Order: sequence, then C-alpha cells, then structure tokens
Amino acid sequence: MYSTVRPVRRTQLSLLAPARASLYLGLFAVSLMVFRVGGAITVGDVFLVAAVGLTVADSVANGRRLPTSSVVAFALVFVGGLLASLVSTNPGASAAVLARVVLLAFLVPWCMGVLLSTSARIRRAVVWFGAGAAVCGAGAIAQSVGVVVPGSEVTSGGRFPGFAVHVSDTGGITCLAVVYGAGLFLARGRRAVGVVMFGVGLAGLILSGSVSGMISALIGILGLLVWHRLSLPKALGIGVVLAGAAAWAITLMSSTENALTPTERYAQVTGATGTGNTTASRWDSIEAGLRGFVDSTFIGVGLEPAASFTATGLPAHNFLVASLFQGGALFTVGVCLVIYRAIRRGLRLGWVSSAHATLGAGMITALAFTMTAPSVYNRYFWVPLAFAVLASRAPQQKPLRRDLVVAG
Repeated sequence: MYSTVRPVRRTQLSLLAPARASLYLGLFAVSLMVFRVGGAITVGDVFLVAAVGLTVADSVANGRRLPTSSVVAFALVFVGGLLASLVSTNPGASAAVLARVVLLAFLVPWCMGVLLSTSARIRRAVVWFGAGAAVCGAGAIAQSVGVVVPGSEVTSGGRFPGFAVHVSDTGGITCLAVVYGAGLFLARGRRAVGVVMFGVGLAGLILSGSVSGMISALIGILGLLVWHRLSLPKALGIGVVLAGAAAWAITLMSSTENALTPTERYAQVTGATGTGNTTASRWDSIEAGLRGFVDSTFIGVGLEPAASFTATGLPAHNFLVASLFQGGALFTVGVCLVIYRAIRRGLRLGWVSSAHATLGAGMITALAFTMTAPSVYNRYFWVPLAFAVLASRAPQQKPLRRDLVVAG
C-alpha cells in the first residue's frame, strides 16, 4: 500500500484587506481638511496613498495586471502638467500638484476598481465618503454654537467652514453629503443613515453660506428624483428632511451675528443687495483665465496654487478654464478624457437602479460645483467621478420601463 502525499497549495500574499481598510478611512478623512500631517498633505491623502501602495504591492506579488485603459489620458495629463511645471515660477510646487492630480484622477480610481469589487463594497465606500462629508458639516454646526475648530476660521460674514479650511470647500463637500444622503434615503437598507447624512450635510451647507454648493445640491437631488421616476412619496420624503434640516440650520444662524439665510446669501452674491456681487467677480476671473490661456495655449502658467491667480487677483472660478489657464491644452484634454469616461459610465445606466442613480447624481453634483470653483486638485471633485466609473458594478434592478434604459 502506497501512501499518497497531497500537494500543498501555495498561499498567495494578499494585502487587499488592509488596503481596503485604508481606502475606507481615506474616503472618510478627505473631507476633514483641517487634519494635516504637513503643508498640503491631509490625513485623508495619507490613507489614500497607503491604499494605493498596498494595492500596487498586492498586484505585483500576485501577478495582477496594472491598468492600461487610461494610458492616453494619463500621458496627456502628465506631459501637459510637466510642461506647465517647467515654465512655472515654482516648478517643485507645480510638480507636487501634478502628482496629486495623477493620484486622484488615475491611481485612486484604479485602486477603487480593484478593492471595491462587489456592489456591497461600493455602497460601503459611499457611506464612508458621505459620512466624512457630513462630519465636515457637523463641524460647521459645532462652530455655530461657539465650538472652536483649530485651523478653521469663521468668516466675518458669519459663514462656518467646519472641518474644511475654507467655506467654499465646505460647500463643495457638504453638497455631496446631501446628495449621497438623499440617495441612501431613497434606496433600501440604509435609510436611517441617509436621513442623518442628508440632514447634517444640509445644515452644514447652509451654515457655510455657499450658494454654489446649494445650487449643486439641488441639481443632484433633481437628478435623483428624475432617475427615481419623480415618485411623489419619495419627493415628499426628501422635502420633509430638507425642510427640517433647513429650519434647524436657520435657527442656529439666528443667534449668530452677521449670518445670512440662503435667500439673503443668494441676493448678496448676485448683487441684489448692492454689495458683494461675487457672481460678477467670478465671471471676470473666468474671462481673465481664458485670456491667459490664449497667451499660453499649450504650456499654461503652472499648476501650483500661486499660479492660479488671474489678472483679476482671483483664480479662474471654473474647473475647465482653470485647467486651461494653469495646465494648458494638453493637460486639459487629458483631464476631459477622464471626465468623459466618468460621465459615460455614471449616466448610461442611471435609469436602471437606485444604486446607479446615487453614483450618477454624486458625479453631476461635483461637476456642477466645479463650474463656479477652481477645483483642479480637490478631492471632493475626483472621488465622485471615481464612484461614477464604478457604476457598472452596482446592483442592477429591472427598470419599470425598458424604453427609458440608455443603451450601452
């Protein structure tokens, strides 16, 4: 009788679990911009870089192919950004911004594609990201009652940045908490989480005084309701939560000197009150950015923050114009390819399920906000685009009407 020796199956090294944990923490912390480890590096950046590094190491160890689908876009962004950095007055700072754009536009989306391999993980990641955005809004609520947040200063006009450094960043962050929270509220299984995220995010958004954020949130919610077939019960539910959170925020503002309600802020930024017409000044910055692009079409002026200021003294308050002005044509074409991919993935299946609708609505919210803000390297712009690229992995439900499904 012969003994049989079973072959030992070789255990492959897996770093995906710690990488996924680091990704979740990074998605949560990117909205808490006051927490930094030095200069422009936030705690969220550290977790995201760790997640990318662990995913790369796991891919190399296990023979997983590295991404090749975005080579053209990456080449255009890298070459265009490098040329802009060479002519910049501070090449090192410009190169650092280029590295951040590469991280957010290419490495983090690839990392998310590897780590968020199931619909449950995608939903969990959205909850982590939305929760971080809501906590940023909670910081604004805390400031409104007198709590001091180190590294975050309340403006003289009674606007509260929460855990972001600037109130405009708070607007771009909290409007996403509103839309992702609304998406979770309309979906099944996480409605309680969605209500809290929606309410806290909206209160923080109102307290930030960001009109652009408020408009972007409305656009995102409208997209959600359209994708959900304008269901009356769902629309009423959204309206009840919106009214409650708005009333709460306005009540908090009533005890704060100089704080303006949303309607008062809208009147102010449009010049209806005779002062503070930021709409006109932003449009002037966009025109100045386009003139600067014409003067340096292919190379730009540099990607560092100091190079973003136009002849008006303000950065170009439009994402595409800022990209053209600072990075030049090659850089911007590469960025537009990344945006096109996100739009194609995020919108083509929006009619199919609530999961797709939430991811698509987050993307259009981020895009809407960037039309009035310089967001070349903002995390709250790139992360929703990465979520939209993952839309095809979200669970699909049978549509109510097949003729509404966009082919693709």
